Amino acid sequence: MRKMLLCSAVVLAAAIAVSCSGKSAGKKGDLEYGMPEFSKEREAEFEILGEELEGMNVVRLIDTYKSYIIVAGINSMNGTLIHIYDKKTGRHLKDFLNHGRGPREWQFDINSHFDPGTGTMHIFDSFKGTRLDFQIDSVMEYGLKAVREKEIETPKCLSRAFDLGPHTLYTNSLYMKSKRDTTPVHRMELRDSSGALLSTFDEYPYIEDDEVRNIIYFFEKAAVSPDKEKMVVVPMSWAAIMEMFSFAGDRITRTSIDYMLPPDLTYSSSTPTGWYTETSLDYFSDVFATDKKVYASIGGEVKMEEFIRTPVEARKEITYRNILIFNWEGEALEKIRTDWRIDGLCADKNGTIYAAVRDDYHRVFIGKLKP
Repeated sequence: MRKMLLCSAVVLAAAIAVSCSGKSAGKKGDLEYGMPEFSKEREAEFEILGEELEGMNVVRLIDTYKSYIIVAGINSMNGTLIHIYDKKTGRHLKDFLNHGRGPREWQFDINSHFDPGTGTMHIFDSFKGTRLDFQIDSVMEYGLKAVREKEIETPKCLSRAFDLGPHTLYTNSLYMKSKRDTTPVHRMELRDSSGALLSTFDEYPYIEDDEVRNIIYFFEKAAVSPDKEKMVVVPMSWAAIMEMFSFAGDRITRTSIDYMLPPDLTYSSSTPTGWYTETSLDYFSDVFATDKKVYASIGGEVKMEEFIRTPVEARKEITYRNILIFNWEGEALEKIRTDWRIDGLCADKNGTIYAAVRDDYHRVFIGKLKP
């Protein structure tokens, strides 16, 4: 039977030699990939709210706050990054934050982190060297005047950043590091408000080929719980591996690793980016965290190379259609097979799931699933 590797305090002494030491978690002989067995499985259809999100090119984040749905994503029609919709109807309410180099504008769109407790969005822009913070109620009333901008210094290989209250968590990508650069790059860094380093974490899930590992973890999808005490991390492509972390005691500690689908990609040294093999699947598309649960959107069913070659009008399969729900102990609670491709997802306090869903013609909508 497939086993998840645990690194919790209860089993730390037993697991430390297997999964919490050295640069890799687990050894080749210890690993057995496989999808979890869920306590509950069901099929569900999204209720589509409102109209198409016209011009939405890439969705980075979706979340809810009070009566609002907030989407961070590039709108190719007007260049804005933040979009606000009515939670009940999906009606479009506001677009703002223009692309550019001026005040209160964005250059690098990936690092958007929303705090649903305070309704505050944090955007770490490593291209501009600035951080944008704004509270949704204030933005709805005052517009761009509510946006605070300050200069920051981020790690040179920054992948993700999260505001944890008094501290900031950074995750970095070894793929971005120049081979001529001999200075160390930590996978994760926890720093206090003065920038002082509190904790680092340098281990990756076990992947035998270092180049494959660096490609898989070029950019990680990560989500922090609203209580800012826990985090879940998955690779954006080429494999399905889920890690959970704790920040207790101002230390970054991995609490579990779940090896679901093994790496499956091809690459060459001349063009060191991954591409699909004949058997590569649709892996994770997003991950979301509440204080009690983890939500992940994944496919795991469709062979992507064949899917991409198939003309749109002839496609019969739906990619990235499944939602997996876990608790923070890593237990597999529920699997939901939906009727749309999921670009991003979130869940409100009542367990209602909201998602940015996409059809084969790249039209994006907001979908809703009741628990």
